Amino acid sequence: MNIKEQFNKIADEYDGNRRKFIPCFEDFYNNTTAFIASNIAEPKRVIDLGAGTGLLTYFWYQQYPNSEYVLVDIADEMLQVAQKRFHGIKTISYQIANYTDAFPINCFDTVISALSVHHLDDAGKARLFSRIYDVLPAGGLFVNYDQFCAGHPDIDVWYNTYWESQLANSGLTDQDIALWQERRKLDRECSVEEELKMLRDSGFRTVKCIYSHQKFSVILAIKKIVARQRRLRECFAFSLNNLRCRNFLFYIKTLRKGGTTMRYGSIYLIVRDFDRSVSFYEKVLDMKVSAVNGKRFAIFQSNGLNLCLMNGYYDDENKEQVLTKGDYWEIYDNQSKIADSANPRKVFINLGVEDLQAEYDRIKELGIAVQLTPIRFIQVFSPYWYFTFMDPDGNPIEITGGYTKA
Repeated sequence: MNIKEQFNKIADEYDGNRRKFIPCFEDFYNNTTAFIASNIAEPKRVIDLGAGTGLLTYFWYQQYPNSEYVLVDIADEMLQVAQKRFHGIKTISYQIANYTDAFPINCFDTVISALSVHHLDDAGKARLFSRIYDVLPAGGLFVNYDQFCAGHPDIDVWYNTYWESQLANSGLTDQDIALWQERRKLDRECSVEEELKMLRDSGFRTVKCIYSHQKFSVILAIKKIVARQRRLRECFAFSLNNLRCRNFLFYIKTLRKGGTTMRYGSIYLIVRDFDRSVSFYEKVLDMKVSAVNGKRFAIFQSNGLNLCLMNGYYDDENKEQVLTKGDYWEIYDNQSKIADSANPRKVFINLGVEDLQAEYDRIKELGIAVQLTPIRFIQVFSPYWYFTFMDPDGNPIEITGGYTKA
């Protein structure tokens, strides 16, 4: 069985047995959450990764009933239990999705997860932590309530043996124990120390294990502004009139019409040379690409915003992979033609930095900027300094920021 099948099978009994499986349940869930809440401001939007039946969100909701919550899980039956738990609460929504592929939303200031991340191997954990760091705004919070190994084989035997003895006397049935042993085969535990290092390597500077009881620990990570990463804390600002530029995933505002919530979706750049464009934006944004779908689609995630690249030639070159339904519209569907067309430069990608001169020097030193202007000044309603250059497909990139003229 895979993870989805395993957890759907026990969804209805999941919460009842959770206290028995976790000897330190009250401290792990309730007291640790209360401790965090006593030290942070109220979150605006919380995303719960691997939310299951919504148990962790329940404890956060007790502290912050006015926050918005998005529960994400691959197991639909477990989310059905969560929907029953939170029936009638309009600030809680649900997404059936595999969060290891991509986040179903990218606008949140707090990420929480309980007993889920340990199912990923170390490489998967590292990728997830980097994506979380990239998407969180400055000051954003990640809290992982999880299961860990001891980091030493002998002590790990102590941990596991003692845990098993506690479960044997907890009132769990033989079937409960058998299902737990089957689920344990899916575990890919790391030690607390290893996870702390992964989080620091992903960019987090404030990282701390704030609770630990043998197998169970809670790790907190807070995103701070680092000098070169400040450029992405502001919104990517641009006009929206060019078919060649169709995917920066961003949330400008929520529209409500007839009871339906609508958010702006995504705009992606259709590119000619996929590898060159990925390399270009990795250097300009000073970050690794967050996710790649073959050679077709790439995503750069940062501070709730996505810059995405679409290979304009992929579908034509890989027609055996393409399944379509409905009429073909040349003006929209011929992406090769769009990629080959002249760029009218009606879309400007705007990035903000703290030190404009330092950023100008960095971009110039990279040697990848086409038509790089000097730093210039303009004032219409508001004054600002800026410089401009083009990406490999002729899309203008404008960088603004603080500048003191020599």
